[in-house]
Amino acid sequence: EFCANCCQPTLENVMFGTTGEITTYTTVRQQLPGALIEAPYVIARVRLDEGVSVQTILSEIEPDDVEIGMKVVSCLKQVTEDDSGNAVVNSFFKPANKRRRARA
Repeated sequence: EFCANCCQPTLENVMFGTTGEITTYTTVRQQLPGALIEAPYVIARVRLDEGVSVQTILSEIEPDDVEIGMKVVSCLKQVTEDDSGNAVVNSFFKPANKRRRARA
């Protein structure tokens, strides 16, 4: 583990919040062989409320509905299972104010 900026092995773990906003994004439309996420999907740069930016994949939103400045929140989602049947999860971001459908 090395710092991408200064190349020193002096990294430390830092806790950040789970909310932020989209600053830029792109839509992936081609499925790569062996990919665990089905295209189309959105890769976004999210500025967390603390000011740090992270690159992530968006979940629970259609690519055409993504907007710069959209508020998002982190979430965990199962992407596959390992050979023993254990869930393999990854971190994603989803819209923070996604409306729930009313039950009939």
